[in-house]
Amino acid sequence: MWRFKLAIRGSESELKWLNHLAQRGWLLSGGRGYWYQFTKTTQTYRLFSEYVTPDVVADLQQRPGPFDLLAMVRLKKPDVAVVYSGTTEPKLMQTRVDAGDASLQLKIALAMRAHLLNWMNGFFVTGLIIMVGLIYFNRLGETAMDWAIFLWLVISFTPAVMASKVHRQSNILRVRTQEYADAWKPTQHVFLKNMHSDLDLDKVKSIGEWQLVGHDKKGTYWYDVHTLASLAEIKQTLQPVVGDSVKISIMSFLGLAPIGYL
Repeated sequence: MWRFKLAIRGSESELKWLNHLAQRGWLLSGGRGYWYQFTKTTQTYRLFSEYVTPDVVADLQQRPGPFDLLAMVRLKKPDVAVVYSGTTEPKLMQTRVDAGDASLQLKIALAMRAHLLNWMNGFFVTGLIIMVGLIYFNRLGETAMDWAIFLWLVISFTPAVMASKVHRQSNILRVRTQEYADAWKPTQHVFLKNMHSDLDLDKVKSIGEWQLVGHDKKGTYWYDVHTLASLAEIKQTLQPVVGDSVKISIMSFLGLAPIGYL
């Protein structure tokens, strides 16, 4: 069985999905790109994944152990391999694992986003050339042309929708890793009421870049923060710092993102 899945290779969400299928009797056996191959099994497996450099792939294939090597997927950007292994031993199935290398997952997510946006551009330009040709040579009737334009737009912008999903995942990884290189961060306007003094910015710097805009004599402070965190995440981080007596209000501001960002 083959399944299409838009997931960051080696991520916690991908592993959860693979283990869910394994519990239903479908064991990962291979994959390429966004496609996963499964084989039917009667055994109960728990799957694990790890990132390895290409030079140790051959050693992993020859290494005996309690874990069965199920599949390996080579990535180009970054140049790593994702190794999927599994076990049927009850003790090993209870082993705790971490969420993986978040920095590496971020690089994979950004490469996925760029790949999908390239697909969008390719489909749009190719379809545009075909549409111009059909219109010029009058090859289709009015109804058929309407359907052709509709299909062209759907095919062209489907990768953009997929890229937006990956973009949201990459934003979560950016906040977790604090790696904001080349990232556009929207501005959120944060209002704090009943404050007695300035906010201690060192305690909330994990959210993003803060700037004091102003305050009044009634204890209301206004800050701008450039961040990829959600409004709920900002409030969750702020409330323990300012205390329950302070009312937090956040006004979202979309702004204009540079070309190439969603």
